[in-house]
Amino acid sequence: MFGCCGSKEDQNVLYRGCGNSGTSVQLGEPIIVVEFISVTEDTSFYELPKIVSGIVALQSKIKYPDNARRSMIEVKVHVSVDLDSLGKIENCKLLKGIDPECDSATIDGIKKQIFVPAKRKGISIKDTFAIVILFKLQ
Repeated sequence: MFGCCGSKEDQNVLYRGCGNSGTSVQLGEPIIVVEFISVTEDTSFYELPKIVSGIVALQSKIKYPDNARRSMIEVKVHVSVDLDSLGKIENCKLLKGIDPECDSATIDGIKKQIFVPAKRKGISIKDTFAIVILFKLQ
């Protein structure tokens, strides 16, 4: 399992972008935390898919819905993504969600991404993985 999480530094929240540089936001603003989870049983010599522009690009494409912000809704949305061996999304479906607007924002944001496919022993493979998006108010 490979995850990303936010962390606090003084008066800012820092997006941790899985090896990418972070983007700061002020406390009080909503944050989007992204986690990639492999659903592949055999993970030997396995590399998770990656977003071409990085995690921060996905975070920027997912907008915290205004109604969810006003209602102070914080949710985790779980999405299953099927990628072909070229990194193209074949299927993107909701596994678990609570708020329809957050669910829709998550799927729309994921579909706007370009992926580097998963690899096994350095060879690109077709794969299914999960992305968990946390909508959190600070």
